[in-house]
Amino acid sequence: MSDEEEILSSNIFEFYSEENVLITGGTGLIGREVSKLLVSQQAKVTTVSLDRVNPVSGTNHIIGDLTDINFCLDITKGQDYVFHLAGIKGSIEVTKSKPASFLVPMLMFNTNILEAARRNKVRKLVYTSSIGAYPTAELFIETMGESGDPMDTYPGWAKRMAELQVRAYFEEYGLEWSVVRPCNVYGPGDNFDPSNAMVIPSLMMRISEGENPLRVWGDGTAVRDFAFSRDVAFGTIQALMHGTRGSHVNH
Repeated sequence: MSDEEEILSSNIFEFYSEENVLITGGTGLIGREVSKLLVSQQAKVTTVSLDRVNPVSGTNHIIGDLTDINFCLDITKGQDYVFHLAGIKGSIEVTKSKPASFLVPMLMFNTNILEAARRNKVRKLVYTSSIGAYPTAELFIETMGESGDPMDTYPGWAKRMAELQVRAYFEEYGLEWSVVRPCNVYGPGDNFDPSNAMVIPSLMMRISEGENPLRVWGDGTAVRDFAFSRDVAFGTIQALMHGTRGSHVNH
């Protein structure tokens, strides 16, 4: 048994065992790993996404549109915990060329899931924000309301707005929901499409195709943080369980 599995078995099994858990974006990089870990803890897992892919074994997968508030109300009924991981992923170039396609749906499904969870009295919820919600800086300041535009402009604003919504629900209704900000995530099932892939899968694809010399964006001075999807999933599971004290934690 690995150290991770031992921690899960000893600290988290009783928390999630036989509980109803909803995972939006359950077929994504983080969502699939969260699903696997929770199924191993005998949670009753329902995953939701628009992807028609093979779901994680042991989960109930629903295909649906989170921009529909009635759909969100239906899927959150009877759920004890919600992992709101759904997002729209794309390269920097794609987010700049299609800003409305990122901003508007994210605002809609974040609002719908949070409100549906409140109405259906979900006990705990964790929202997956992003390091892109921070403004561009050499040092990220730990606050829930940074000054300056987020580095991922349109997706970043959507993430910040959802964080503010989480805080508003806490202040008005006392709901102590959690927020995590992962850095750049990579792992099994990543997108290798060269037209919109993220940094690591894009570089891997070009290396496998023999690109020589290998083209890397920028002038080489940029610094990026990367995290393996299963590690992020493990941290997110613990964040929901223990809470983030009204703020966010970084992955």
